Amino acid sequence: CSLKISDYNCQVMNHFYSFKQNKCVPCPVNFISDNRYPFKCYLPTNKYNYSLTVAECAKFNLTIMRPKSVNERQMVLNLFSDYISVDSKITKLGATYLWGDGTKVYGFGNNEPNNRGNFNDLV
Repeated sequence: CSLKISDYNCQVMNHFYSFKQNKCVPCPVNFISDNRYPFKCYLPTNKYNYSLTVAECAKFNLTIMRPKSVNERQMVLNLFSDYISVDSKITKLGATYLWGDGTKVYGFGNNEPNNRGNFNDLV
């Protein structure tokens, strides 16, 4: 909470701020970044379903998105669309959505998440 995000903006396109290296570094090939949330790179693709996306990310030791803050969620919606896969899933209707790291998913409005009425793949 003490970080001022604008202090970590990278001046070069498709670079992200690495705390490990304490500098801006390039995103992997085909990934993009955004200075509204400069600590990550994103791969814009809709070619996989949820399970395949998780598997594809794991091949590269990456995770599917976990946009936890309101700012990051809005940025993701602006960058990609209103329908993206994120690292959260439930096994039955009415269950609590959890992120892949086990923390609770917050920030949904009334009657959300509604899975767009699709109850075959509860993600």
